[in-house]
Amino acid sequence: MKNLTKILGIIALAAVIGFGVAGCEQPTDPTGHIHQWGEWEVTTAATCIATGSQTRTCTLDATHKETRDIAIDPTVHDWLVTDEVIKAPTCTETGEGKTVCKLCGVFDSEHILPVLGHDYGNWTETKAPTCTEVGEETRTCNHDSSYKETRPIAIDPDAHDWGTWVETTTPTYTTTGVETRKCTHNPLVHTETRPLAQLPITSVANLSTVLSSLPANNADTPYEIVLSGIDITDLAKAEDPLGELFVALNGKYVSLDLSSCEWDEIPDITNWNIAQDRPDNNKIISINLPSGITSIGDYAFFFCYNLTQITLPTSLISIGKETFGYCSSLMQITLPINITSIGDNSFGFCDSLTVVCLAQSPPTLGWAAFWTSVYVDGVGFEAVIIPNLQIRVPAASVDMYKTNTEWSTYADRINGIE
Repeated sequence: MKNLTKILGIIALAAVIGFGVAGCEQPTDPTGHIHQWGEWEVTTAATCIATGSQTRTCTLDATHKETRDIAIDPTVHDWLVTDEVIKAPTCTETGEGKTVCKLCGVFDSEHILPVLGHDYGNWTETKAPTCTEVGEETRTCNHDSSYKETRPIAIDPDAHDWGTWVETTTPTYTTTGVETRKCTHNPLVHTETRPLAQLPITSVANLSTVLSSLPANNADTPYEIVLSGIDITDLAKAEDPLGELFVALNGKYVSLDLSSCEWDEIPDITNWNIAQDRPDNNKIISINLPSGITSIGDYAFFFCYNLTQITLPTSLISIGKETFGYCSSLMQITLPINITSIGDNSFGFCDSLTVVCLAQSPPTLGWAAFWTSVYVDGVGFEAVIIPNLQIRVPAASVDMYKTNTEWSTYADRINGIE
């Protein structure tokens, strides 16, 4: 029994010793165990002006901790970036900015300022393109003017450098002249021409002299004649002033431009026989009358059967009796807006005529103004309206013309101007 008691005591003592080995190592705290410490951990970092601290914790009891100081670390700063630049960045290189420690106030220059990159301005033309060469434009970096970019400007086919005009064809009394200029960049290829006005004829005698020196021609190749300064009052000394002008044609076919003359009217020819028998009245192919004429008298262009075109001025108010009688080649005539009176048989025997009348109100219209005659078997010649007659008037005035007493005869030929 005594031996059993000893054995149990030995066993109890062994259990106590084994528990102590499994518990805390030295030193033993008042709780009666030995601490088993973990790694030191920084709880407050040291700075350039203050110590830090570390803590470790017992792995057996987390409430057991130890702390120790960390010495001041003069390299641990709290940097603040300032606006002060130590080295400015460029388009291609970084710069440096000054930083200061907020704790100790020490300065450092390790703050890197990023590369700026190029900031180019607007393109500016530095070499203008021409008709043969490309141009150039340049832009400059706003950060560093030594950095530039260039690019070509396409050839401009209109960028010529013209020289002075030079007469290359001399004008005459019947033909226009020509003057030419050349581009200095490429004078063999780039040239311009413009007409020179033909020389004006200033008297009937001058007209006669000029035309007498020219070879005979035909109605398809009329001479273009410009008359200037010829006074109708001088021609009016003759019974047939236009006839006097026609005599000077010397048998040549002409297109007459009288627009530079100053005539108020073309007076009446008192006898149609005079007009019919005048020399060379069939030689007028076209005529451009002066602005300012208010009236064209009786028989003025009677029997001008080769006349194909006549330009009437806007000033024209009245057309006389048989003024354009037997102008059988006249296919169209435009009566100006101010026309108020058209005489008897004024367009008689104009056998294929289109009349464009611009007057808003119907002008006074004479007897048989647009009539001709046709041969009828067994009857003979019979007066009829010109078979192909067409009359064009302002669209808003069509009904006014058609219902007008003098114009109603031609109602089925009247239409609006398109």
